[in-house]
Amino acid sequence: MSKNINDIFSSEEFRNNMIQLREETQDSYQEYTNNISTSDMAASAEVCAFISALMHLFTPKSVLNLGSGFSSYIIRKTALTTKTPYVVCVDDDTEWLSKTRNFLHDKKLTDNNLLSWNEFVMSEHWGQFDLVLHDIGNMDTRTAILPLLSQLISVKDGIAIIDDVHKTKYRHSVESAFSGPQWILGNHKEITLDRYNRYAWSISRSI
Repeated sequence: MSKNINDIFSSEEFRNNMIQLREETQDSYQEYTNNISTSDMAASAEVCAFISALMHLFTPKSVLNLGSGFSSYIIRKTALTTKTPYVVCVDDDTEWLSKTRNFLHDKKLTDNNLLSWNEFVMSEHWGQFDLVLHDIGNMDTRTAILPLLSQLISVKDGIAIIDDVHKTKYRHSVESAFSGPQWILGNHKEITLDRYNRYAWSISRSI
């Protein structure tokens, strides 16, 4: 993706799509944060709307969801509309994978390709994806996985969304891991900032 993705996401149309998609899923988000997780632990409604709008814009053929939860619901629900044929969800916590599976069942969405991290790295699913959401485990786990993301982002117009870059140490780790000229870092604080001051960046290839 050679052009600046900050420009791509700054359009009024994209932002309006985010607002609409957030409104469409707010009841499900409320249900999830009331009964399964909490709003400060689950992926924010803002970043979930961002992911969904991004999928509508780029119609990816493959999505890797690193970190299961409400984002898994959003990605699989959106994939029905964008006709994304291949979605893989990975978590380092098998208990959360089970909770995600149950939530997907309740929403009548598929639960195929839900894998633990250890299963994923040893499976045929390891490879490059058009879209990656990196939101797995604690911050130490996420930081440790950062160097592997370059293997998972598709060479052709792949993009990764990195959540929780409001944390200074983690943000510096992201900058360090993707400091080379082949990478573009996109700052999407303006449209993904939530009430806990969380926000997301993106990573894409410059060439």
